[in-house]
Amino acid sequence: MVPVHVDTNPPISPADEQFITEELNRANGVIIGVKQMPYVTELIERLTDTSECVKSDIEDQLITVFKNALYQSGFQLNLVRSFDIF
Repeated sequence: MVPVHVDTNPPISPADEQFITEELNRANGVIIGVKQMPYVTELIERLTDTSECVKSDIEDQLITVFKNALYQSGFQLNLVRSFDIF
């Protein structure tokens, strides 16, 4: 991981910053775990060898898998929805 500094307006408290950092680290752990699943590994490998139509379908499948894993790990729906950037 790479350390990152973000200026917020209004500033957040050190306790809130620590909580956000812990949640991002926890989300990262979930993502790493999902990426190790054989089904997900296969989908990721298929991304490089497919047409745009198939690629879009695979991306949608991956987004669903990642969102479901995050939700099942206790992340709030509004946070999980913000992970559409995958």
